[in-house]
Amino acid sequence: MELTRIKVRGKKRDRNEQLVVPSPPKPLNRDRHQRKQAMARRPQASNIEKSMPLEVLERIFWFSENVNLPRASPRLGRLLSGASTLRETFLAAFGPTWDVWFGCIDWQGPPGVPKIHSYVGWDQDADRFGGNPAFQTDLLACSWTTVDMILDCWDLWVRRHARHRPFEHLSLWGKPIEPISYTGSGVTVGISHIKEARCYFYHDYHAFRNVEKQNDYAGGLPFRLDNFARSWVQVHRFTEIPEDLLTGPWDEGSLQKLFWLVQAGARLSAHQTWEVTLEGFHNAISDKYAPNLTVLRLLRFLDAFMKWPKHVRLEEFHKLDAIMPSLKTNDNTALHAKYTYIEHLLIRGVLLRSS
Repeated sequence: MELTRIKVRGKKRDRNEQLVVPSPPKPLNRDRHQRKQAMARRPQASNIEKSMPLEVLERIFWFSENVNLPRASPRLGRLLSGASTLRETFLAAFGPTWDVWFGCIDWQGPPGVPKIHSYVGWDQDADRFGGNPAFQTDLLACSWTTVDMILDCWDLWVRRHARHRPFEHLSLWGKPIEPISYTGSGVTVGISHIKEARCYFYHDYHAFRNVEKQNDYAGGLPFRLDNFARSWVQVHRFTEIPEDLLTGPWDEGSLQKLFWLVQAGARLSAHQTWEVTLEGFHNAISDKYAPNLTVLRLLRFLDAFMKWPKHVRLEEFHKLDAIMPSLKTNDNTALHAKYTYIEHLLIRGVLLRSS
C-alpha cells in the first residue's frame, strides 16, 4: 500500500508531484445567521404590550408619573416617544401647577412689585401648590424637554383651560435693547388678550440680556427681583433645576431653559450644594474676555452666592480683583466694567443681608 504523502510547510515538492489545492469551504449565510442571533437576543414584547392600545399606555404613563416606564421595553419606548405623547406628558406634570396659579399675579400691588393673589403662607403650602415636583424634575432633566416644547405646551394648555381667565404679563426688565428675532409678536393663542408664549418669553429673555450689551456698568442694573421671592409660578416650589443647567457649559438652548426655570419660580434644592453653583460660576467666567453675565445674574437671583462659605466667596472676589488692573486700559474699558459688575453681584447679597 502506498503511503499518503504529507505536505510539510517549507519543504520542496518533487518535480512530478502535482500541487494539491484544497477546495474552498462552503460559504455560510452570515447575514441570515446574524439576524437569527439578533432576534434571539432581542427581548420579546409580552402579550399585554402587544394587545394594549396606545391610549391606555399613555394614561398608565401619566398616572404612574414614572419617566422610566418607556425604558422598560423597546416597544414601550417606541410607542411613548411620539411628539404628541411627550406634549401630553408634560401637560400632565405641569398643568396642575398652571391651573392653580395662572392669572394670580399682576401689577395691582405696590408700584414696581407684582402682587400674588393668594392666602397667607401660600408659598409654604406644598400640598395645595399643584403638581408633583418629582415628576416635574424628572421631565425637566430629559433632553427632549426644550424651551420650544415647553412654550408649545403652555399655548396648548391656555387654549384648553384658560380661554376666559384673566392674565397680565409681567415685564420686569423693560424692553430689549435690540429687536428680537421672533416675528410673531402679535400672534395670540386664539384669545384677544393672551399672546403666544414665545411673544412673552423672547421679550423677557432678550430684555434680561440687556446687561451684556451695555458699555457702562458704573450705575449697575436694577435688581427688581431682590424685592420679592417670586414673580411667576409655573413650576412647583420643590421642583429642582437640573444640575447640568447650573454647572454648564451652556449653549443658547440650555441658557434659555435655565432662564425659563428661574423665571418660572424654580429654586435651588437642599441637596444642590454650593460646589455645584461654584462650578457654574467658574464655567461662566472661563473665557476671560467674554464672561457670561446672564448666567451669573441668574445664579445671583437663585441666591447661589449667599450659600457659599465666606472664605470661598472672598477667595473668588480676590481672584477677580487680581485681574482687574490688566483690564483697565482704553481698549478694555467695557470689559473692566463687566468684571466690576461681577464683583458687585458677589458682594451685593452679603451687604444686604448684613445691613
